[in-house]
Amino acid sequence: MKLQPGRLPSDPDWQDLLARASRGGVYGVTTTGIFCRFGCPSRPPIRQNLRLFDSAKAATAAGYRACKRCGSAA
Repeated sequence: MKLQPGRLPSDPDWQDLLARASRGGVYGVTTTGIFCRFGCPSRPPIRQNLRLFDSAKAATAAGYRACKRCGSAA
């Protein structure tokens, strides 16, 4: 399945990701096809490969799979 685009991150979104701030929504990484929740301990992606989604369900519908490290499917 081809990955569908989410929205691009704003500067505050990017800062939240780098700070591992817990908040709503998930982010997908286009190069891996994986999505994580904010606060995931995994290494941050390159910003240009980042796409944002309102929910895990939206990311799954776009073709991304859940991260096994942060348990984003829960």
